[in-house]
Amino acid sequence: MTSRTGELRMGERGLLVMRVLALGGLLVTLVATHWPRLQLSSEAPSDKVLHAITYGFLTLLVWRATWFARLWQLGGAVVLLASVDEWTQSLPPFFRHTSWNDWTADLVGVAVCVFLLWCSMSARGSTGELRRAVRAASERRLFDRPFTWLAMVTSAAVGALVGGAISVTVSRLLLADERPLQTLFLGAVLFAAMGVDWTVRAGVRAMAKQIIKARLCLQCGGAIDVVGEAGQCPDCGRSWVRQQWVAMPNLWSRDRGRLRRFLLWRIPRAALIAFVVVGSLGMYVWAALMLVDVWFGQRIAVPGDMRDLFAYAYALAWIGLTIRLVRSAVASKQAIEGLECVSCGHLLRGVGVRGGVGVCPECGVEFIARPEADAWRVPTPSSTA
Repeated sequence: MTSRTGELRMGERGLLVMRVLALGGLLVTLVATHWPRLQLSSEAPSDKVLHAITYGFLTLLVWRATWFARLWQLGGAVVLLASVDEWTQSLPPFFRHTSWNDWTADLVGVAVCVFLLWCSMSARGSTGELRRAVRAASERRLFDRPFTWLAMVTSAAVGALVGGAISVTVSRLLLADERPLQTLFLGAVLFAAMGVDWTVRAGVRAMAKQIIKARLCLQCGGAIDVVGEAGQCPDCGRSWVRQQWVAMPNLWSRDRGRLRRFLLWRIPRAALIAFVVVGSLGMYVWAALMLVDVWFGQRIAVPGDMRDLFAYAYALAWIGLTIRLVRSAVASKQAIEGLECVSCGHLLRGVGVRGGVGVCPECGVEFIARPEADAWRVPTPSSTA
């Protein structure tokens, strides 16, 4: 970014692309669900799985478009959209019908996406507002670049090819798979999503290094001549403090054995806890269906494709909750910054601090002092700045 105009627009180009994608996804969804007399081949993936994936992906796009500030607002809006969408299919011009199972599949997709978004969020109070501000600025800077979108498309394509091949191979060798095309489709979607996620995370880390090394403003991306401990950006007037350019110690960079032992203990425990929580939820749903059966004297028959969809949803919820618990555990280890060096474990009690920033005498890594006061806090940059 060389001009002041370009600097002040940091984040807007990426946001515009994301909103165009969200509107395009909404349009494609409405056209597909209202196409007259649309029939799927018997070999195609399950209609319920397609409903869930469509609304889950649409929920993600709407969230990334920043039209909603809270996850509960996002979930409520997309559920309302799914309800109206399903109801209008029964209108005469479309020659379709309203299906409770389709609506339920839409809700499952929305619920799983919202839950996974919550699981991917940084734990509150773990690394401080400045850490989250740097991550937000890095993400906005990343999505401004056309190469990011090319890399995401490439990683999604490679992931889909690899995931489809792996899923079909495993299903044929180990399982008596009755729907290989659905397995191929689900494997391709899962691995494509993983490829995009890894690409974005790597890009955010690279952008964070650039912001910290070049001392860039977290709002407009302009370079700042750091004089003193605090000031304002000459381009956009945003307040800055010296602590915001302290690099987050990489827990994998030093004393790897210590972190490896920590994770080897935390991951199995987190997976077990997540399995119990998600499994308990499934048992509650099953008990509720049994009670309905007893009260109304009617047998609740759940179609096979809906049972498959619930199984996929529970598996994703288990993985997401496990990741959330592990991230929280790692964040709690990072939260001791200022008391104990996150990189080497050296006690920092008595180490001199200047302007809220200190240097570990053992390994030389900078750290942010314990944020007891509010003087160092600056607002997190908005996604629409």
